[in-house]
Amino acid sequence: MIGALLRVPAYKLMHAFGYPRLRPVNVTISTTFRCNSRCLTCNVYERPVVELTAEEWERVFIALGRSVIWFTFSGGEPFLRPDLVDIIESAYRRCRPKVVNIPTNGTFPDRVVKGVERLTGLFRGTQLVNLLHGLH
Repeated sequence: MIGALLRVPAYKLMHAFGYPRLRPVNVTISTTFRCNSRCLTCNVYERPVVELTAEEWERVFIALGRSVIWFTFSGGEPFLRPDLVDIIESAYRRCRPKVVNIPTNGTFPDRVVKGVERLTGLFRGTQLVNLLHGLH
């Protein structure tokens, strides 16, 4: 946390002058826009997109390096991706974040439990936050 605070002056300079170019400390990855819920407050499932593959995400994580402290893997419903845990493992191996957040609507409890168990077995020094969003 102290390291992130020490970077604040550099971020202020970057925003004011475009230099130095710094990598982000907090990143939200929309792994999919697919969603099995049809909440009244959201239409994310209507967005036509081509999803990146796990290999493409790995190249992104390599480029980010160790600057990211907090990752959020969101969607749509991220657990609709069968390779979600592979993508998160790749981010962990390449970036070593301190926090990984996975917001979910909770409609796939078996996938969530299985994925979280696999990730907690891997993570060392990384806090896993799994937020359950209520259905609307």
